[in-house]
Amino acid sequence: MRKRIKYIDFFRFFAIINMVIYHTYYDLKFVFLVKSPIFYSNKWNILQQYICISFIFLSGVSCNYSSNLLKKAFKLSIISILITVVTVNVSKDLAIYFGIIHFLTVLTIVILFISKINANKINNEILFWIFILIFILFKSGVFYRNEFYNNIYSFMSKLPFSFVLGFPKNDFFSSDYFPIIPWIFLGVSGYYFHRTKISIKVEEFFKDIKIPKIITFISKKSLIIYVLHQVVIYTVLYIYFVIYKNMVY
Repeated sequence: MRKRIKYIDFFRFFAIINMVIYHTYYDLKFVFLVKSPIFYSNKWNILQQYICISFIFLSGVSCNYSSNLLKKAFKLSIISILITVVTVNVSKDLAIYFGIIHFLTVLTIVILFISKINANKINNEILFWIFILIFILFKSGVFYRNEFYNNIYSFMSKLPFSFVLGFPKNDFFSSDYFPIIPWIFLGVSGYYFHRTKISIKVEEFFKDIKIPKIITFISKKSLIIYVLHQVVIYTVLYIYFVIYKNMVY
């Protein structure tokens, strides 16, 4: 049995719990039209970003411990295709053309490629900081305010499937959207985070901490939870708001 990395399980567990909470509130407000000011709160936006960033970063870190990245990428690609087919046929408002699973497929392939050509010839510490800095510059909007970038965007958005790279046309919509740019820089920084001074200290900190089995189990099943949690949440809320309430009233 492969040894579990405690800090990955710990932080991924909290990301999953927060994801379920977030999507529950999302369905309450936008599907079942429950009035709530919570989505207009800055704290709510911070929670959303924390979930996205932690999942992608930890996915990059986890690739260091995967025994077969090609098999992992193939599995993710099948799931992402199914997600697109199902959501497109269910509703245009729920359609997902390039969500987080699509992105993780690309991230896994990219990391598989760089793992073959890199072979630890370049210092992880340097590459981690380079990629995380590029991601921060994108997220802070520095690149987006640059005229050169805007010219590139204008050209790239005219190409087929430009939304995959991060240059969507004005009328593009995907209910879950994680383009390669800028998220690839975060994912790759997670890959290079492995064996940096920070990661070694984090691993040492968690070494003597006993992680409850429920945390390890939920972290281990994160992919299936991600795929199925919205179905479960919607079903529970539908039973309550549509079936139960109609029976009572």
